[in-house]
Amino acid sequence: MKKSLKLLFCATALASLAGCNKFDEADTAPDSGNGSLIKVYAKVAENDGTRANLHVGESAFTAEWEAGDALGILPVKTGGTAPATAAKFDYNATSAAFEGSLNDFAAGGGNYYAFFPHAKVTGTTANLPFGNLRTQTGNDFNSAYDALVATPRAYTADDEAGKADGKDVTFTLHRLTSILNFSIATPADKVKYLLLTAGGETQKLSASSLDLALENGGAETAATLSTTDQSNVIALQYTPDAAGGDHVEAFFNVPADLYPTLTLDVIDSDNQMATVTVDRTEAFEAGTLYKKAVDAPQFASIAPPSLVWPNQDMNEPHDITKCGTDYEANIQITVPGGIAGLMVNITSGVLNEMGLTALDLFSTDLGLPGMTGGVAIQYQKSTIFNITELIPLIAGLAAPGSEHIFEVVVTDLAGQQTTQNLAFYMPSSSPITYNEDADLWANTASFTLSNIPTDATSVSVQYKKSTETAWQTAEITENNTKAEIKPDWTSFTTPDWATPNATDNTVLPFQRIATGTGVFAGNTYDYKLIVDGSEYTGQFTTDAGNTITDGSLESWKNTQQFPGSESGSLTKSYTYNFWGSGYNSFAPNLCTRDETKSGRSGTYCAKLTATYNSLASVPAPGNLFTGDFRISLSPMGGYVSFGKPYTYTARPSAVKFKYHAKIGTIDYNLHSGKIAVGDMDKARVMVCIVDWTAQQQVYAGKNAPSGTWDPEIQTSTNNGAIIGYASKFIEESTQGDEMVEVIVPINYYQQTEQAPKNSYNIVISCSTSAYGDYMDACTSNEMYVDDFEWVY
Repeated sequence: MKKSLKLLFCATALASLAGCNKFDEADTAPDSGNGSLIKVYAKVAENDGTRANLHVGESAFTAEWEAGDALGILPVKTGGTAPATAAKFDYNATSAAFEGSLNDFAAGGGNYYAFFPHAKVTGTTANLPFGNLRTQTGNDFNSAYDALVATPRAYTADDEAGKADGKDVTFTLHRLTSILNFSIATPADKVKYLLLTAGGETQKLSASSLDLALENGGAETAATLSTTDQSNVIALQYTPDAAGGDHVEAFFNVPADLYPTLTLDVIDSDNQMATVTVDRTEAFEAGTLYKKAVDAPQFASIAPPSLVWPNQDMNEPHDITKCGTDYEANIQITVPGGIAGLMVNITSGVLNEMGLTALDLFSTDLGLPGMTGGVAIQYQKSTIFNITELIPLIAGLAAPGSEHIFEVVVTDLAGQQTTQNLAFYMPSSSPITYNEDADLWANTASFTLSNIPTDATSVSVQYKKSTETAWQTAEITENNTKAEIKPDWTSFTTPDWATPNATDNTVLPFQRIATGTGVFAGNTYDYKLIVDGSEYTGQFTTDAGNTITDGSLESWKNTQQFPGSESGSLTKSYTYNFWGSGYNSFAPNLCTRDETKSGRSGTYCAKLTATYNSLASVPAPGNLFTGDFRISLSPMGGYVSFGKPYTYTARPSAVKFKYHAKIGTIDYNLHSGKIAVGDMDKARVMVCIVDWTAQQQVYAGKNAPSGTWDPEIQTSTNNGAIIGYASKFIEESTQGDEMVEVIVPINYYQQTEQAPKNSYNIVISCSTSAYGDYMDACTSNEMYVDDFEWVY
């Protein structure tokens, strides 16, 4: 049964004082209950043994409530459900009572739940607005955020609305927040805002609401911030009044909690700001006022908002198609005076047609990809304006050549404003497109040409490495719709390097790709289409090429051997993973690990040392190769099996390595080698790209050699083709003590369109004597080698 009647309620509150750190405890808590809500510094009367337990009767009034104050009251019948809304009871100064109607009162016994100020409810939970922007007029306490909850009052089955035990309902209210009172010695008429910030990211001062669980009642009520719109700041908009004088009393209701660091910024009308920091080790208690006196605030000018775009020029237009790949569109915004506005005005044909003309990021989190807005940035001192995910979306909608401008306007609490334009553009549609089809072994690539005028008199496509200056010409085919990059091969009939084979003219004709032509691994290329003098440019980068397996020679089994396995007893066989040598117990130091040679890279290089094998009575050149080795006692000597598996994804044009050599004169020539005894010996390094079905086995020792081969004078062996080779004869000792780096071009016999696919594909051979397999050698030669790399 609904009853509409004038009800008189007494609202009283309990407030206690507690110790504090860096705040001065107030002499008395702000009035709680009759007299608690408005006059913050009023004494709390001692009555009935409590600090504040005052009764408001029909004709008696001892409180200091003001017109406009309103209690929220929920009458809930035992076993029933709470009304959807709390009854609003407004304070009547004439009657000194809160007046309202309990339309949802259900007779039969239950509880009254009361809270201040009136707010919406969810069941028996009051949702008190507790946002990050608050107001204060002069030095008067604003009770709009002063959460007070009454101890529930039971009513009986005999009670009518507004009665408990037949009497006027008396509520005892309890304050659930802490009140921070900053007393600042500064002219009140100059202050515009006060900004309170909790230092820790997890420390929250405000939210969309402070939720009060009314059923717990009074001081036991759970008061929690809602999960929406939480913030670690409160901006207090201060409106001076005539009574302010030369000081400001600023009040902040905050959740009772420990805030290790609080910062208060006082912002005045002269665009100056003073900052106060409070460090604390004790939690603020509910129902307690904490006072902090600021006797001599130091004001300084506030720097206006600033924007920084890391690694980018904000004043230059940016290519939309490169956003997210070549650059990130995340602009750092710094606002010492606290963000009071962040507006983005958009000038963009395609976005404007979609209704996007302005983004008010300060007021609302728009949910745009990657962007932050609303409470997350309000009154903060910095934020990131990140449109990295938004900008590429324009690419699929905007016309070629169109411009899109985002005017970012940032305002601080002092009213200072900074405006910065961020310009983006869609590149004009290009009539040439790289097809992403580089074949790095065949050294080819292609472009698609479009919209070439049929009456064009001159059409050409040119390309070059970005590091070079000379342009090369691509071949245009298919009626001006395609252009192809192909390598130009140059033929040679004589060597341009020192080699004993030049003496008897046995070096076979070979080919190399002309400098600058074709495409190679790991390079960036510029290209341009020229149509009757008009140029359209672009750029592409090829994938990285191959690395030579352990080309830095860092992997060793021990100081004398590379990783692998061995078998047998006296006639041992050594099967190596990749690199190997002629190591054996009769000549263990032919190739050893060295970690002292100047000029090496990494920890190790290889040292090749020639010697004389007294057991076999033959010279033993120092050696290093890709392959395997086997000792032979009959005939006395050893077998080297050249070749290891290797996968090519790109054709190299040269090989690079380091060496240091000590070369002497020939002291043995047992099997008619090319260098006579007494003449200067030659060391040799050769690298071969081969396509072999089996390893090439070479015997060297007491008997005449077998299986010998030389890529300079043959294009194949019995096991398959020699695709190409690099050959370096070292004819003299290296000057100084440091290794030197050389680049040796690869001479090709075959212009194969596909890389070698057979079982064995690479041979690298280093020897202190070029014709050591003929026992034609100097037994005192030494050579260091390191860092084998392909050159593209």
